[in-house]
Amino acid sequence: MAFTDEHVTGVFSAGGILRGSVVYVTTERIRVNRRRVKPLGKTHMLISLLALLGLAASVFEPWLLIITVLIVIVARVSERQTSRKKWPSIGQVERGQFQFEVRRGQLLMIELKAPRILRYGHVKIVPLMGEPIVLSIASKGHFVTVRNVLAEFEPSRIRVAEHTPLF
Repeated sequence: MAFTDEHVTGVFSAGGILRGSVVYVTTERIRVNRRRVKPLGKTHMLISLLALLGLAASVFEPWLLIITVLIVIVARVSERQTSRKKWPSIGQVERGQFQFEVRRGQLLMIELKAPRILRYGHVKIVPLMGEPIVLSIASKGHFVTVRNVLAEFEPSRIRVAEHTPLF
């Protein structure tokens, strides 16, 4: 059920490489959908093939290695530019595989814990009623993005947990 003036204000992914979640923060709710894992794309296979051919051909002609590196760089840049999209619509968010949802008034707390060198961080979303959901965060940069996106939603409910020392 979408609100009439609801729109997406932030999106971030959480979890691992093979399994994970996409968290959509809107003006009225936080919705967590399962992330679809896509097989290797055409660009990845093209880059792998070019790298192998470039290494093999560079034994005979060194300038082919330089051309191969340039082709790989251009392919990656074009892939990044085409993968950047606008925020999804509410309809697109609701079509995803639902995992968890909490509305603005039903949120008790959001606990954030920053990742460390050998440990993942996490986001723990605790609703007033029901089970909380815990999502893992791998990098410090990703943690900052998550904190900023969630702070726009409900800044008074966010708590940043500190790591306890090992000794």
